[in-house]
Amino acid sequence: NSNLVQYDQLADAMQNALQKKLWDTKAKYLMNWNGEQEDTHYYMGSLLAPAFGLLPADKAKQLVATATKELVAPGIGVRVAMPADFHTKESIAFFKFAGDEAGQPYYYANGGVWPHNNAWYALALKNVGRVDDAAQFVKTTMTLDGVARSPMGIPAMYEYRYSDPSSKEFGKIDKPSFLWAGGFYLYTLYQVFGVKENEWNVSFAGPLPASSESATYSLAVGKLKNVSVTGKGKYLQSCLIDGKAVPSLVLPLDSQGASTIDVKFGKPATPYLESVNATLHTARYGSEAKSLSLSISSFVGHKTVVSIIGLVEVKKILIDGRAHPDFEVQTTADGIRSVRIFLPGSEKRRSIQVMY
Repeated sequence: NSNLVQYDQLADAMQNALQKKLWDTKAKYLMNWNGEQEDTHYYMGSLLAPAFGLLPADKAKQLVATATKELVAPGIGVRVAMPADFHTKESIAFFKFAGDEAGQPYYYANGGVWPHNNAWYALALKNVGRVDDAAQFVKTTMTLDGVARSPMGIPAMYEYRYSDPSSKEFGKIDKPSFLWAGGFYLYTLYQVFGVKENEWNVSFAGPLPASSESATYSLAVGKLKNVSVTGKGKYLQSCLIDGKAVPSLVLPLDSQGASTIDVKFGKPATPYLESVNATLHTARYGSEAKSLSLSISSFVGHKTVVSIIGLVEVKKILIDGRAHPDFEVQTTADGIRSVRIFLPGSEKRRSIQVMY
């Protein structure tokens, strides 16, 4: 437990450091530091922060805008790093490269385009609200058809692409049969079309791309499930698991044996669980009692945050049957109420009841 608590505290400290140290007075991300020396290169690795929701929304949007300007090679994808000068004597000496291991300009790690770069960029686009741009980027740079139609393209899942825009070989593919590239492609597809996951659980998140009225796919969470996602917007209208209504975007553990999931986005019909950084065991809504009941667990010392969406005012929140005052409520212009509940974690199941 002590190790888990230390990990939790370390994660918080890393996120705080990222927000504080990497943001300069011009509101532009400094992509890396080497000791006390600023590194003026832009690296695709910084996209991990917005791809996995580690930044405030405004900073995430600006980082994505910087990546678009500095790293994206139009038509083929996102470069590893820019400027492409890792071949110079100065860079080799500074970074202690083994000779030309980074590659000549726009080759390999010296400005080449890699599949995981594209995956992180697409995820970052989705997470800053640009889901249509994310879907279009995936279609043109990550699908077999998109790669084949791009400069020097062939239908391939590749290791990397040459990205010198002044060369006739711009877009040339190296090693056109990389299985992990296919893995990143499939992972990105799931994320863009509604699936969201973290270290605690698997959930759903809208909206779908405007070009898609629906999406269907299989999902392995316990038993293999057939999933259908429909509707517009980011709010959950209904979630049916084997035909039974479940008031949650997060899949509870008691759904592992289910075969079908039907998610519809739109106007919320009942309050529902949007997210939780803990294991969700069950989620129920009682229409007569007008209460949302959840069962969660994590570990001692864990800072648990439960996010609930609804349309009506919360009257009371009970944790393990006792009134719980530590929560906040925000109301959007369209009348949606977002409730965030804060509580300490426990290895044992904790019951949460939100009364309306």
